[in-house]
Amino acid sequence: MDLLRNRALSASLFAIALGAAASRANAQQGTFTLPVEARCGNVLLQPGKYTISAQPSASWPQVIRISGRGKVVSILPAIEGTQPAPERSHLRIVTIGETRFIREFTSSSTGKTFTFVVPTATREEAVESKTEETDLSVTGD
Repeated sequence: MDLLRNRALSASLFAIALGAAASRANAQQGTFTLPVEARCGNVLLQPGKYTISAQPSASWPQVIRISGRGKVVSILPAIEGTQPAPERSHLRIVTIGETRFIREFTSSSTGKTFTFVVPTATREEAVESKTEETDLSVTGD
């Protein structure tokens, strides 16, 4: 009887370990270099190297994590869309007034685009300066 319990427990632990390893293997992850400071949610990211990742999830929305320079930011996308896989993964940064925001992450490995909430330009900001968008390459995804 104890032998059967031990085997059942071993099989269960093996299945859990195998599932965790498969989950990590399927994670969407890449790196990028931020050339200027930009806001991601409520966090101001300084220029430098960062890692962006999204764990596969059956639920929506998927949590996106950006880590680097001693910070870890977890952000929920407002919109998650699927499209034909682009040639390369990239981040879209939008400049509103004098402030830059991370607006979107597109993964070439999954064809998913994650769009984040950014403030809209006020009428004064729109008149004083134009809103610009810049794409940054994400490698390793």
